[in-house]
Amino acid sequence: MNLGEYIVNLIDGILDFFQLIKDYLEDALSIFEKIKEVVLDILDYFSAKIEDLTEEASALFEDTDEEYFFI
Repeated sequence: MNLGEYIVNLIDGILDFFQLIKDYLEDALSIFEKIKEVVLDILDYFSAKIEDLTEEASALFEDTDEEYFFI
């Protein structure tokens, strides 16, 4: 093997290595995007539940006709 072939093989190996790293990073990015979607869905769910509970609680307080005086 002469020097030119050695350099070409070395560069091919480096490019293969970088392609492997790129593939791993793309997979990791995909996983984190899915995690982000799940977390956002969970936040939306709990926000809606809290809003519903708040509306129910305020409706209960509005329904009471009695007035309370605190001393």
